[in-house]
Order: sequence, then structure tokens, then C-alpha cells
Amino acid sequence: MKPKKIDPPELKQKISDTWRELINDLGHQNVDVDILQELTEDLRNKTEVLETFRKYLPCSPLAPTNNFWHRYFTPQKELNKRYRLSHQPLWSWIIRNEPSKTLEIGFGKGFNLLMFLKLNPDCDYFCFDLFDGSFLFWYFEKRLYRKILEKVKAIDSVHLFKGDTRKTLPKWVDKLPSMDLILIDGGHSYEVCKNDWICSKRLMSSKTTVWFHDYSYSQEVDRVVDEIDEDVFSKKVIRPKIGPYFVKVEKK
Repeated sequence: MKPKKIDPPELKQKISDTWRELINDLGHQNVDVDILQELTEDLRNKTEVLETFRKYLPCSPLAPTNNFWHRYFTPQKELNKRYRLSHQPLWSWIIRNEPSKTLEIGFGKGFNLLMFLKLNPDCDYFCFDLFDGSFLFWYFEKRLYRKILEKVKAIDSVHLFKGDTRKTLPKWVDKLPSMDLILIDGGHSYEVCKNDWICSKRLMSSKTTVWFHDYSYSQEVDRVVDEIDEDVFSKKVIRPKIGPYFVKVEKK
């Protein structure tokens, strides 16, 4: 793939416009009302809310932060901006390189895959995840997750593989084509991340770029990345304006 030459301001504007379009499509800019309603309901029972805090602190975030109060009392508009800024380097790369085959390991809440589809619609997408939404807490998040999942299931160019990647990736890896882009952002334990990398290597050609997410954020991911053989692969740490780092890996 030969990268397209696009001026940084144009890239930034395209990402911003596309992200705004995505958020509007999902109606996600208005979920603050839902959050306040749920918190009000929870606070009616002090015992219940204390048990909730004990169980879910720190809470899995939409934006890159683990602070409960920041997560649920920061305006949704600001959280949306943080998510966009944290993924801007990856999305810029997609606009410039227009990969024709992409593997995403870790669906998360689905925002990233929807952005992939908007930024680069002429691509075959392969995504591995548990697809159970078990990490979600609030009702509105679960509702939005189901909406996004149903949306991507209906797209012919999207191929979803459900299950633990320690089982599903080894099963399918020899049946998949070589990828132009691979994003590793699934389970963050050393065992799972290492498995995802080992399988991803089998899908790499000389033109493939692998992006690891959450480097500097997860010690287990750091360990997997740090163990990559630098005689065979080049590694470059990508630092977005906010949030965990990416690491870009390519064959030398």
C-alpha cells in the first residue's frame, strides 16, 4: 500500500466530521440524561450504591480514564472528544493507506469498527471478540452496544467470529487471507495478548501493519510488545494527544 498524501489539517477535519456523523447516527450525544436517571435510581438505596461502588471501581471506561467520577460526571461531549483524540493516529493511518483487508481483535463497544467502516467502506473486515457485552455496567451502554452490534452484523463486508480468541484465532487463522491492517486490542492478559500476536504474525505479509493498543497502559501488553523480535520486526510507539499509546509493528 502506498500512503496517500493528505495534509494534517485535512486529516484532522475528516476524522472530526466523520466522528460527529457517527455520534449523531447513534444518538449518543444525548446519553447524559440516561446517566443521570440511572444514578438517581441507584442513589435511592444507599446500601445498593455502596455495593455498586465496591464491585465496579475502577470502572471500564468509554474514554481512556479509570476514574469512576470522571467517567460518569464528565459531559458526554467531552468523553466523545477524548475517544476521538485517543484514536486519531490510527484513523489517520487508515485514511492515508486505505487497507483492503482489516482484522480487529477486540470489538469493545464497537465505535472503532464503525469508524473503520465510515472512513474506509471498501474493505473486508474480520473481527474476533466474545461479543457478550459483559464488561458493560449501565443500561444505556448495553442498549447502545446491542444497537451497534446489530448494525455491523447486517453489513456484508463485516465477518464476526465469536468466542475466546485463544480458541477461535488458532481455529480460523489458516482460513483467513493476509491482512493489510491488524489491530490487537482484545484481552489484555499476557496469555491472551501473546496468543493474538502469534496468530496475527501468520496473517502478515510484507505490506501488513499491526497496531497494538494500550501500550504503556497495560503491563501485560507492554511485555508482549517488548518481546517482539526486533531483528524481524520494526516497532514504533505512537503517542496520541490523550490516552494509551499505540505500537505500530511491521516486517523489516
